[in-house]
Amino acid sequence: MVSKDVKKWENSFEYPFRMDIDNDEYATMQLQRINDAREKVIGPLLAFHDAVKGKTDVRQISEALYHLLTHLQVEHQMLRLSQEFRSQKELLLEKEYQSIYKVVMTLLENIVDILGDEVMNLKEYATILESGLSQCEMGLVPPGLDQVVVGDFERSRLHEVKALFIMGLNEGKIPKTSIKANILSDTDKEELLQNGLELAPTGRKKSI
Repeated sequence: MVSKDVKKWENSFEYPFRMDIDNDEYATMQLQRINDAREKVIGPLLAFHDAVKGKTDVRQISEALYHLLTHLQVEHQMLRLSQEFRSQKELLLEKEYQSIYKVVMTLLENIVDILGDEVMNLKEYATILESGLSQCEMGLVPPGLDQVVVGDFERSRLHEVKALFIMGLNEGKIPKTSIKANILSDTDKEELLQNGLELAPTGRKKSI
């Protein structure tokens, strides 16, 4: 889009509605919408074009690109789309659109830090920018109900556990060896339980 022919965007568009613009009301409305959109973007595009034409340094190109994105309110548009995805329960896309703009800004800063004074044309800069974008990654936690619970082994009550890690596991702790003397044995407790009287858990239940 940014080329030696970008100046042509200053003129109103006529094609492809030139043949029926006088007879087709819908074509006229569509052409007006296209030209309205053209007028919104042509100013920032021409300013960007003038700032980067010919040979210039990386810092100047990056600053011109930043001003273009700012003028077009790209960050605002990304946040708006993020909110739309949130309303649609598309949580992963919501997080992505929240992060994309910051990722691009960080990339531009890194390019300036490394190549700020290097002189190049826009095509060379675009190659570097494209390469940098291809290497960008976003560390997003998949949205959902997964969780990690850390707790005391005897006190924690967990259900539908997918993975369990036990720190300090050794014999004597699992199964737990009871050294406390009880008046009633496990056999006595089981017999009482069968008769409808439940007491403290037996040693076997405590071990698991």
